[in-house]
Order: sequence, then structure tokens, then C-alpha cells
Amino acid sequence: MVYTIAAHRVSDKAKWMAAFETPEGQSMRDSFGMKHYQALSMADDPNLIVVLSGFDTAEALATFVKSDELKQAMESSGVTQMEPSIPCGKTLIEIEND
Repeated sequence: MVYTIAAHRVSDKAKWMAAFETPEGQSMRDSFGMKHYQALSMADDPNLIVVLSGFDTAEALATFVKSDELKQAMESSGVTQMEPSIPCGKTLIEIEND
């Protein structure tokens, strides 16, 4: 699994979440092979969204990031600025405590 972290400034967190959670949004992510995602809203700036995304391969990740579908989804969901993303990396260790 390879991951990338991207920060998006959005016009309205609720609008972005509504668009992100649609069946069409999930279908798009699935079609590009996204296996994992976690979206965070910053406590001091709720319209700054950070997304951790996981893909099986770096090629699948690169295809998704460069896709017209992603660009259109970001525009329609109110993304006003995309901060530089951290390049993809592989998991070294993962711990989850209940």
C-alpha cells in the first residue's frame, strides 16, 4: 500500500463533506483503486481539510491525482486551493489502539 497526504482549502466544510460522501464520489475513488482514506478537518481552521489516501500501487495513485475526474470533483465540492502534497510512501508500521 502506498499513501499520500494532501491538504485542501475549501469554501465550506459541510459542502465538501456532502460531495465527498456521495455514492458517485465513492464510485470514483473505487474506480481509481483507492483502498483507504481518512479526511481530517483542522481544529483551528475547519475549512482546511487534510486527506490521507492509500492505493495498492504508486501508478494507481499517480493516475488518480492527475485525473480529470478528480479535478472536476474538487472544483464542484468547493476546493479553492490545494496545498502541496506529501509524495507517496509505503507503510513502515501501523498501530491501532481501541
